[in-house]
Amino acid sequence: MQFFGDRPQVELAGPINWEQHSRFEASLRKAHASSGGSCGALADASYWTRQQHARESLPPAFLDVVAGVAGPLLTSYTVWALLAAQARGLRRLYFLSREGDVLFELATILAPRLELAIELRQLYVSRPAINVALLSDFRRADLAWALTHTGSMSLASILERVCLQASEVQDHLEGIGLGRDRWNTRITDDEFSALVDLLASLSHAGVGQLIKERSRQRRERVARYLASAGVFDDVKVGLVDTAGTGSQVRTVHRLRQELTAEGTEGFLVRRMWRPHLDEQGFPPIHSYLSDHCTGTGFRDMDGMNHMLEIFTVTDYGTVIGYADNDGEVVPVFQEPVPERSEMWTSDYMRRPLMTFAQTLSLTSWNIRNAKAPCSGIMEAFRQFWYDPTEAEANYWGQFPYEVGAGDCFRCLELAPQLGLREMIALKRGRRVEKVIVNPWYAGISKRASLYVAGSIAALRHIRRASRALRRVVRRFA
Repeated sequence: MQFFGDRPQVELAGPINWEQHSRFEASLRKAHASSGGSCGALADASYWTRQQHARESLPPAFLDVVAGVAGPLLTSYTVWALLAAQARGLRRLYFLSREGDVLFELATILAPRLELAIELRQLYVSRPAINVALLSDFRRADLAWALTHTGSMSLASILERVCLQASEVQDHLEGIGLGRDRWNTRITDDEFSALVDLLASLSHAGVGQLIKERSRQRRERVARYLASAGVFDDVKVGLVDTAGTGSQVRTVHRLRQELTAEGTEGFLVRRMWRPHLDEQGFPPIHSYLSDHCTGTGFRDMDGMNHMLEIFTVTDYGTVIGYADNDGEVVPVFQEPVPERSEMWTSDYMRRPLMTFAQTLSLTSWNIRNAKAPCSGIMEAFRQFWYDPTEAEANYWGQFPYEVGAGDCFRCLELAPQLGLREMIALKRGRRVEKVIVNPWYAGISKRASLYVAGSIAALRHIRRASRALRRVVRRFA
């Protein structure tokens, strides 16, 4: 077995007292042997991270999860991405905002420790900011890609993604049943498909030419920003993100193809897919935990996307476009979320994460299998997501999670406290307005009041008794 790396960068005081370990560290320790020692190193780093920050009065519900769940997940992914990029001959890695900010900082700590000669940079992009740059050809596939992740947006906001105002296509919208009364509301999946068909059919009409011209203007600005960031330099580059379909990787890759023959590769924690999207135009994309496209990796990934966004929280909003500033193209950011208090600032989250990366002993990482700790990491994550303590549910459940965009942008608690009727509706699979899509059911249940929890339990017993009674009646009927 071949190992690599160096020892921790911080001074560790004394041996580990495993009587004081967290439940996540205990879970990681169980996978020590099966991971070739990697999960044991992660458990040790989690322990020392908690010890380093113990004097800061950080709530255990926060520190235990950051050190025992977020630290192992983000750090191991970053190590894997760095090693994979080096093995593929990539000379530069771009970390895509916003989630990539934390990964970039972790990489600046880990790359020198791994003795990797690879350049690290940040790239401020987003789906609404850059995907529209591919609309110059106006293919239906590019329209669909430009409109990814718009399910929670109003019709007017969706049209703004393709440089249109609803009033400019009012007659066409009425022709597919989307009158003025629907402009500021969400549309159904069928209506969305009809909208994309409509826009594609207008490619040669005046509206289509209008979209192409406005898209061209945005494309020029996007290209200027990417050029200033060195994206079009004649070197092999990699693009690092967290989760999704990889639409931003696809856009940057296609723009690079027009100006340089050098390759582009993408790295994701989790790659997802949507059946209506065109699979053409992608560079190689490598996934750490799960890949829907190849059917590999872990299938049960509930909560992963939500927590990746939370663990990599930033103090600035998403990139909504680019502007000229004294001859330089700079990103324009959405206003930061006002609901986030001091306990959710990026610095509050990042300090223990950076300590984790500095504390981690890399001598235990098996160079031939950087994915070795994945099972242990997933076990710790599922322990948090499916069985949080009451303190963890109350702390993390208050996180103001961003949903929607444009005029539908708002924040909802990750696991809000619900009334009895809301809880019953959620249990029956109905939509509850103040609950995010793909809810944290365990967190919501743990945060329920005694009255709500007792009432739900009573209803459950009544339902079971009713089923038993019906069986008895059928038996003697």
